[in-house]
Amino acid sequence: MNSRKAKGKGPNSEPDSPRIWKYKATDLAGLAAFALSIFGYGWYIANWVKGADVQFFPPDQVELRCSDTKVSETKVEECTAESNVTITASTMSYVNRGDPAYNAVLRREQVEAKFGDKQIVLDWTYFSDISSTSAPQKVATPRVILGGQPESHETRFYPRLSCTGDNCDRSNFLAWSELLRIINQKDSPLKSISMKFLVTLFDSETRIEKSCVVTIDQGSREQFAKQGASLFAKTLPCVSTAAKK
Repeated sequence: MNSRKAKGKGPNSEPDSPRIWKYKATDLAGLAAFALSIFGYGWYIANWVKGADVQFFPPDQVELRCSDTKVSETKVEECTAESNVTITASTMSYVNRGDPAYNAVLRREQVEAKFGDKQIVLDWTYFSDISSTSAPQKVATPRVILGGQPESHETRFYPRLSCTGDNCDRSNFLAWSELLRIINQKDSPLKSISMKFLVTLFDSETRIEKSCVVTIDQGSREQFAKQGASLFAKTLPCVSTAAKK
């Protein structure tokens, strides 16, 4: 009698774990937890290696605007004789496809623009609002592009002096009067402007480049010819070269 009791299970003994395909459920649960942890670490490492993943989209339209204006004797705002060409891009759009933990910093924006035989490089100077000429401008400074988030803004690009000692390079300055001349000239008038936008990210050796083409149609050329210096700003579409292919 005593031997039978000894062989039986005690009142505190745990029941056997159920089995699935001859394996204990507890073993399968542990294996699943281990696999999930490996997957989680793999996902973390993949995102760490990938880091921030910024994509840039060129603007849909640009504004050609002279750098300085004055009010004439006839109370009309017009470009000054010393005014230079500036470019306003609307909008400069970005998407950071990286994990939310990995932000990127926009370090610099530039635009290379080719006006006939003349090519100039303009640097970001202001963040602005093309919808209103009286809207306040903010000095262009580095911006954070959050991981997993978009970022867009409008940028005004101006020429800058490049000086070495007493020698300064003004090759990136294009007078507004010169732009009017090449648009209105009878032989081979300016019909299009090729633009390449150059984006630099902080702590990155890769520079993002996207191009678009601005078409100056007959109606726009007639408007430039008629209004002259009083046409101090003109907004035109900028069609991506990638979209044309």
